[in-house]
Amino acid sequence: MATKCALLYGVSGYTGPLIAQKMAAQGIPVMLAGRSAQSVAAVATHLNLPYCVFDLHNEAALATALQSAAVFINAAGPFAQPPQILVQACIQAQVHYLDLAGEYTFFDWLAQFDTAAQTAGVMLMPGVGFVIAATDCMAAHLAQQLPTATHLALAYRVDGAPSRGTALGALQHLGQWGALRRAGALVPARLAEADCAIHHADFGVGNQSLAYNAWSGDLVAAYRHTGIANIESYLAFPSPPLLRLLDRVGHGSALQWLLNVIIRQVLPAGPSAAQRQTGQAAVWGKAWVNGGPAVSACWATAEAYEFTAVIAAIIAQRVITGDVRAGFQSPASAYGAGLIKPVLHSP
Repeated sequence: MATKCALLYGVSGYTGPLIAQKMAAQGIPVMLAGRSAQSVAAVATHLNLPYCVFDLHNEAALATALQSAAVFINAAGPFAQPPQILVQACIQAQVHYLDLAGEYTFFDWLAQFDTAAQTAGVMLMPGVGFVIAATDCMAAHLAQQLPTATHLALAYRVDGAPSRGTALGALQHLGQWGALRRAGALVPARLAEADCAIHHADFGVGNQSLAYNAWSGDLVAAYRHTGIANIESYLAFPSPPLLRLLDRVGHGSALQWLLNVIIRQVLPAGPSAAQRQTGQAAVWGKAWVNGGPAVSACWATAEAYEFTAVIAAIIAQRVITGDVRAGFQSPASAYGAGLIKPVLHSP
């Protein structure tokens, strides 16, 4: 029987081709896919990889494509609309599902298929990228260091500007309520406005200001595999008040329209190859018992998009070889804190 491949959907953007390139270089069997025949064919020809073209809402075409796949990697994003047809098709075809989603709402939605996926022996894993694999592994590491922790704070820092797709995905959340986790429950919180005690973190280059990240998938993922009842997530941002202002006035306004135009017409597709090789990101975390002991850590990592491509390829390879845990998983719940060792930089 021929070895089944990874079906990588969404190679018309910035991140999908990076993942495809890493997989091809490592000899991982991969089939490229997407909606645009012209775009998919161009990437496939460049990398000398097979490809197919179909829409995720075409159930018949999707079922046919899944027949040769061991794992479906969804790099299409953004993930505002959950691909229910896709998830159900993967479970029915017993094909494992990975994606790059980072929003807690999507994690929460995908987790509802946990029982069905376990029954079918299928793994469902969002967050297969820098966001949220880096912080997810940090959460697992800190929980191992302090199993009695009652509180967890996670933060990340990236070099340079985000890709166009990442920026557009973040823009859609302006003005919307997110959450933080208190006593096990998700409670409403606004971007950069949560009532939290953490305002700065040392990422190895001195203290940097933190803004609350109200949409982080860590609020679901870390809670599920650590059991820590109080979780907060942050991103390094030079001016949290500016981020609060954008959140307050940007949604549904001329400002949001202007930001959309700037992102699409001015922002580069993503970092250059040289920037990915020389850039760096970092993840920080702290776990503590209220009124008691605390542990913290900071890791420097490869540049965020380089990190994503490497980790996605690593996880895909492990899945193809049968190293899976059925049901809803996050990177750390399936593979532990050591998953990101290949993308850690030496202190």
